[in-house]
Amino acid sequence: MTEKIELKYRWRRLPDDPETLFHGDDGDRRMGRVEKGVTGSHYLWFMNFQHGVNDPAIAVTLNGAAESAREAAAACERCYEAVLNATWPGMTVALRDRLLGHEQDMKDRKAQWEREKRREEIGLTVIR
Repeated sequence: MTEKIELKYRWRRLPDDPETLFHGDDGDRRMGRVEKGVTGSHYLWFMNFQHGVNDPAIAVTLNGAAESAREAAAACERCYEAVLNATWPGMTVALRDRLLGHEQDMKDRKAQWEREKRREEIGLTVIR
């Protein structure tokens, strides 16, 4: 591919990750991952915003492969946006809303765990 591919989201390699693994973020949401294939010269992409997709026919379409890391990141971004717009094959508004609800539940749980940890650190009893 000769044209320049512009990416919309923030893609980066985390400090302890290999140089062939990149994470894409949309604000505080980890939306995707790109990594070099174990064999061959292709890059695999995975749309991470899929918690709660139980239908294998949909889940298997939320990843793919491309010739370069940039092409893989662009494909992941297209998938992510189509999932949010409920236009990805098999994605419905109800399923998208369930994904968003699950994401909020996980954020709420994490906040609760952090509050409990702070309470334990200052010596307050936490009942589990």
